[in-house]
Amino acid sequence: MCTVAYIIYSIYEEKKMHNEKIDEEIIKEVEAKENYPIGMIILYILLGILGLKFGADFVVDNSVMIANNLGLSEQFIGMTIVAIGTALPEIITSIIAAKKDETDLLLGNISGSNIINLCLLIGIGAVVNPLTFTTDFNNAILFLIIVTILLQLIATVNKKSELDKRIGSILIIIYFIYIFIMI
Repeated sequence: MCTVAYIIYSIYEEKKMHNEKIDEEIIKEVEAKENYPIGMIILYILLGILGLKFGADFVVDNSVMIANNLGLSEQFIGMTIVAIGTALPEIITSIIAAKKDETDLLLGNISGSNIINLCLLIGIGAVVNPLTFTTDFNNAILFLIIVTILLQLIATVNKKSELDKRIGSILIIIYFIYIFIMI
């Protein structure tokens, strides 16, 4: 239900912010790119899906095996190694979007992915089989809330509305501090 509400809200906000100049820029950009035959596009999509599936399996399976050999907990494995493995498509998409200065795509990818994970995936899991979780996850949820509030404060206080290399580095350091705390 939350996922549907989020999608409806996103569509509403997009229509409210509709900008013809942006639409013209997108149309020019698409027209300027090489047109591929539909068969080639479908082939690329299928190859991407296969690569994603086998790549994610390879990363997740081997990461879990290494973590188990090191005696790390399932929570640690899930919240770090498996999370990184399953987030690789978002990481790559975000890097490419940042290099192309597509900030809206980068931020939409990240926020949309997190909302889908929190609402839809947990919801599907609970529908398939009731989820039992320990209070150990409360710290992770609290950390998520704190970082979200921190980002909102940065966005509110920062007059340039910009996350620069310094703030990006701080966020990366915060992630590694979190990993260190979990260990």
